[in-house]
Amino acid sequence: MIARIEAQRRVARLELPATRHERVRLDAAVGRVLATAPVSDLDLPPFDRVTMDGFAVRAAEVVVGTPQPVFGATAAGQLPPAAAPPRAALRIMTGAPLPAWADAVIPLEEAQFADGVVSFARAARAGQNIHPRASDLRAGAMPLPAGTRLTTAAIPLLATLGCAEVVVGAAPEVALVTTGSELVELDVRPTGAAIRDSNRHGLAAQVASAGARPRVRPIVRDEPAAIRRALEEALAADVVLLTGGSSVGDFDFAHDVLAALGAEVRFDAVAIKPGKPVILATLGRKVLFCLPGNPVSAFVTFELLVRPLLERWAGAAACWPVAQWMTVVDALVAPRERDLLQLARLDRDDSGELVARPIRWSGSGDLVAIASAGALIQVERGATLAAGARARVLQLRASADALPRAPEPCL
Repeated sequence: MIARIEAQRRVARLELPATRHERVRLDAAVGRVLATAPVSDLDLPPFDRVTMDGFAVRAAEVVVGTPQPVFGATAAGQLPPAAAPPRAALRIMTGAPLPAWADAVIPLEEAQFADGVVSFARAARAGQNIHPRASDLRAGAMPLPAGTRLTTAAIPLLATLGCAEVVVGAAPEVALVTTGSELVELDVRPTGAAIRDSNRHGLAAQVASAGARPRVRPIVRDEPAAIRRALEEALAADVVLLTGGSSVGDFDFAHDVLAALGAEVRFDAVAIKPGKPVILATLGRKVLFCLPGNPVSAFVTFELLVRPLLERWAGAAACWPVAQWMTVVDALVAPRERDLLQLARLDRDDSGELVARPIRWSGSGDLVAIASAGALIQVERGATLAAGARARVLQLRASADALPRAPEPCL
């Protein structure tokens, strides 16, 4: 049994094939990883942009309470007059280009306008209510480097750069194989000792949120020959996730099947709770994870070990989760030999600071606990965490977030 950080380091050391590239539509790019850095073809904004409805003026000409003539109006999308009479003001709307002769915009709320003249309640300051040309980005700049994982916030920027399509790392294919003679499909009402298979579908969602392509395979019974056939077929994918059979029970056959296939086992137990019986193996350039059959354990081990691999495979420059120190509301006790990774909700205390609230769960099969979790609280093996103490907390990643990530595994 190895420590969690060592397991992550062994995943990080895997030699992966060179990242393939593909071109995708911008509206399908969320969660994908940029393979090339887009270049801005223009300044942003491309002109001095007005930020409030009001009046364009020369600041030095404004005298509080003294009427000034208004000689026209300009809306967004229109070019303003190139010249203006002395002491004149131009009615102007948010988003319009500032006239070359003006240096300030006085908001409508600070003006009295009637019969073609306007007076102002306060003096103007040069530069007010103006978004200067190129103050966000200069033409030729590359605001998003290659290796950036695209969030929803990045899409409007790419749209402004004119990127109808972007070049991204090709998403690895991930085959999902679930073993368990007790499992039935979702459209079957379980009877007797049967249960519906949740793991394949939960993991498929996690795989998709990591920017990879899930391939859901049929349920496999707990029989070595059937498991081997299923894995041989699944190896057409880049990565195989097998759930169930990774422990040491009488009907856990993952170790035997991997040996029969000639796979190299990189580790077969990690000192974490939940998730101890997780296996990493390779067969040539193929990567196989055997995750525990219990849903919470499968969920947690995917987040810690599989998600970073899939993001790195797709070309991400930083893919390893970074813990944040937070106050933990309730007391926790870790097992003597394993780190505790406690499912938690994130709330805000009276001061507005994020705090972690442990979710009381009934064991590794508690799907209700997973559904309400947004983070994992880390408690080192054998440690007791008092209520109100601070601990490292990993926020769970989704397809469109911007949580901090590191290029190497970290505590």
